[in-house]
Amino acid sequence: MEQASRIIALLEEDRLGNITLLKMIETYGDAMTSYLIQAADNGALGILLLLPVEACPYDQQTYPDMDYVVFMDYTSDEIFPKLIEHIPAAENLVFKLHRENSKRRLAQLFPLENARTFYSYTAPSGVEFSYDGDVVISGSLDERLLPLWLNNGYIREEIEHYFKNGAFAFAVFQEGIPVSATLAFKNYKDIWEVGAVHTLEAWRGRGYGKKVVCAALQHIINRGLTPRYHVLEANLASVRLAESIGLTPFMKLEHLLVSLPEQGGR
Repeated sequence: MEQASRIIALLEEDRLGNITLLKMIETYGDAMTSYLIQAADNGALGILLLLPVEACPYDQQTYPDMDYVVFMDYTSDEIFPKLIEHIPAAENLVFKLHRENSKRRLAQLFPLENARTFYSYTAPSGVEFSYDGDVVISGSLDERLLPLWLNNGYIREEIEHYFKNGAFAFAVFQEGIPVSATLAFKNYKDIWEVGAVHTLEAWRGRGYGKKVVCAALQHIINRGLTPRYHVLEANLASVRLAESIGLTPFMKLEHLLVSLPEQGGR
């Protein structure tokens, strides 16, 4: 317990930059194996988190052939070899890295395969976003919106969990039918995420996605919270949306796979 508290305290020194690690500890800490290593000579610190893939529904669905998800952060390169000692051998691994230097160092030791890359954006201080009167805000789960979010890869239990923890939905309707919707939900403490953005194909290109996202961002800011907009690199429409409304990137998160050759990724 003491070590976990120290790890959280260290990561919270850069709460936004370490948001992925903090959220995973908060959600799956009981299933994780955690290491906190400190150099004796200069006090350099390193953190390694190992999460069994089966513990996280997203990873279980996305990476069913892998064994562990690995997160890491460190204050000095000299601590890196000590962290590597604790990575399980003879296992298929998903490294989720938010520091470019970690990727460079790992690439010297492992045959890394790029799987996915995500960008996280936030709002610059003092920026406000337009709120369109067409956007309907709801603090409870509207069953009509669920199919849009399920099409984005979310599961019902996940959405229900968000609403139990105070999430809000933002949607545009046409003749009673939701054509675009997004969610604003608590990610970690005062950091709230805008996610699950989906517009029906027939209604794309009309700015509805921008309307619901802007409404969600302003709602978060009005409550004195910090917004995060997290998008897949390959989702060019979402990337363009983030840039068009003035959001600034603060983190690049890469999913990199290491599979055992003899198992061929199973």
